[in-house]
Formats: sequence, C-alpha cells, structure tokens
Amino acid sequence: MEKQIRGLSVTVPEILYREMAESLALVPENANAALLIRHSIRYPIPPGDFGNDIPLTPEGILLAEEWGRKLDRHVGRIFSSPVGRCVETGRAVLRGIGQNERTVHTDTALSEAFIRDENAAGPVFMKHGPIRVINRLLRNIPIPGMVPVEQGVRRVMTFMFANLSDTPCLNLHITHDGILAPVLCHLMGRDATDEESWPRMLEGAFFWYEEPELFLSWRGTRWNISRELFQRIRNKQFAEGDQGDEQNDFIRNNQTV
Repeated sequence: MEKQIRGLSVTVPEILYREMAESLALVPENANAALLIRHSIRYPIPPGDFGNDIPLTPEGILLAEEWGRKLDRHVGRIFSSPVGRCVETGRAVLRGIGQNERTVHTDTALSEAFIRDENAAGPVFMKHGPIRVINRLLRNIPIPGMVPVEQGVRRVMTFMFANLSDTPCLNLHITHDGILAPVLCHLMGRDATDEESWPRMLEGAFFWYEEPELFLSWRGTRWNISRELFQRIRNKQFAEGDQGDEQNDFIRNNQTV
C-alpha cells in the first residue's frame, strides 16, 4: 500500500496498519498498558556493520509521525533503546501526537537485554544473521556473549512493568527486532521464528494486566499468559532443566480475532 504523507510516497504493508489496529482494539481502554515496538523504517545495514549508527529514512520518520497522529490512546511514558533510530522513532511519534516538548527516555534494557558481551555476540550475529541466532537462543543453545532467553525476557518485562504510568494509558517502549522477537516467542511458547513471523519495522505487541492475568496482543491475536509464570521469570525461580513444561503453561486460551 502506497501512502502520500506530506507529499512523500511511503510504501506501507497494509497488513501492518490493520494488525496493529486490531491488536490495539483488544487492549481495554482503562488498561495501563505497555507497547513493545520495533523502530520505524531505517536505511539498509551494510554487510559487516553492526548497524548502530544507521538512522531512519525520511519515509520512516514520516510513517512514525503518521502512526502517532492516528493513535487513539493517551500516551504515557516513552522509553527507547539508546540507538539513534529508536530515539528518532520516539520523537517522531511525539510530533505526531502533538507533544514535541516531551522527553524520550533511553535504557539499555531495550537494546542489550540478551547481550552479556557485545564484542563476543556481535560477530555471531554478523556471521549467522539474527533469525538463526535467535532460534538457537530460543532452544537454550549457548551463544557466545549472550544470556539465556528467560534472563533476557525477564529484564525486558520487568523494565516495562516497573515503568508504567500512574494512570491508565499506553506506555511506549521502542526497541529492535532482536529484542522483540525472542520476547514474543518465549512468552508464546515457541522455540523458533522465521521470516514471516519476524517483527516488521514499526510493528509491536501490547501488554496489560486484567487481574489476575497478564495479556499480550500481537497481529490481531490475544494471548492469555500465566501471571504465575511471569512472576517466576521476573524473580528468577526457574529450576535448571525445568523450562519446557513451565513454558507450555505460559499459553492459555489463545483467542484469534
């Protein structure tokens, strides 16, 4: 789908708009929710480059502004990976909702949650690509420079829910595909991902509580997540070798819209 935004032609997958809208519609309006979202459209990352300095394209900036303009929820706090394109995305969303004066706060939980040593992990990503690396992580295969998947998920989830606003609203957490993909797969009990299920740019998942349950919505589907297991992840109470059965308990009453 090609859209004209302020005179510039921007190609946007129609499914992205539809599924994000369907996912947001599943979040109760009185919920204090968190959105974990990948940054907007960036320039290609050259071979052999870590890509930390790659910015958004002009189309990516306009798309984030347009998304903010169309957002029909009050936006609370905005957090971002320290990487420039994520901060750019946050600032563009703020312009879109007409709140340019607000600050985008940064935290490495949104950029390095799964990284123990970037000098060791970086070459692995460049050699094998993110999907192969994340699939190994999901299967609990040790990867140089990376922490176990449940440890990274725990860091992201704890950060998001420790930084909710004081009143019901939508809190934004702008991150990368290499963070969003393993969080979603682990919470959904999946041990693999692929090109089709990999997060698109400016695509995200919504998280909220309906006591005593924790929910997420992703691509128009609501997932009912065991709060007990979330608490155990957060509190690091997994026993060694126990994760398979526990992970199966994470999913309850998957509902497709």
